[in-house]
Amino acid sequence: MYHYFPTKKSLFMASTESVMNRVEEAPLDVATTEAAQLQALLDSMRDEFGPEMALLFDYLRGKSRGEIASDEAMQLALSTYLEAVKRIVGPERAVETLSVVMGHLMLDYLSGGTLGRSKGGNLV
Repeated sequence: MYHYFPTKKSLFMASTESVMNRVEEAPLDVATTEAAQLQALLDSMRDEFGPEMALLFDYLRGKSRGEIASDEAMQLALSTYLEAVKRIVGPERAVETLSVVMGHLMLDYLSGGTLGRSKGGNLV
């Protein structure tokens, strides 16, 4: 895959833009409950979560915290995820809620789907 892109950074940016478009286009029905909207967002992120995290961690390997904080792709990803969550829970709870969503996705991935899925309860 690297031979299609001049740098690892350009590959990651293209991947990030593709994923973020999917997050921005996630169908959120504002007529439903907050929990249902969060579940829909989580479900839209679930299928490709593992491969995306593998690419992310490969891309970030060896970077300092400062380099990660100033990275254009990471800023795009975080702002897109936070905006998606803000549309559901508001700005006051966005960071906390995004942490819970990402935690659910990570548990779901690491357990092969046996942990991390909401069992009818609220995500937050």
